[in-house]
Amino acid sequence: VGVRTGNPIAAKYEKRVAKHDGEPRNVLLLQYTLDYGDLIALSHQEYEFFVRAVRMLNGVGYHNVRLRLHPGVEKAPYYRAITEYFSIDCEISDSGPFDTQVDWADIVIGPAISGAMLEVLASGKIYLPVLMEPTAVDRNYLRQGAHYTNLEMLQDTLSQKTFPDQRALLENF
Repeated sequence: VGVRTGNPIAAKYEKRVAKHDGEPRNVLLLQYTLDYGDLIALSHQEYEFFVRAVRMLNGVGYHNVRLRLHPGVEKAPYYRAITEYFSIDCEISDSGPFDTQVDWADIVIGPAISGAMLEVLASGKIYLPVLMEPTAVDRNYLRQGAHYTNLEMLQDTLSQKTFPDQRALLENF
């Protein structure tokens, strides 16, 4: 017999109350990271995702975009160079508590393989998980929620402002 104990990552956020006051404006874009055990994933997706996602967000009317880098390896100067080279208007954040970033955001877009997904879902904020093709990652854990395998799918959701109910996805964890 199994005993449900919850999830320690999600538990930290589930008492927080998400504030939704009108149209979503602030988009927190989490650095796209690969599962390095996924031998068919393409490493350039990390950087291509950033450039194309910010351009797509701006194209559908989201101009207040912040990229939150994954803690660990220092990449802020590299991403700032990318923003300059491609003329991308996006704030780069690599420090400070993650929960303050989540509080700021109306929508969070990030990898489906990130623990941040649980934190955001538990907070009640909109989380749009991305798992770019090609990938060998087993997606069974995502089956009860929406996830995006390309930016065109994501663009449709953002353009139509038809955000999926991800409570069942959080419940899986």
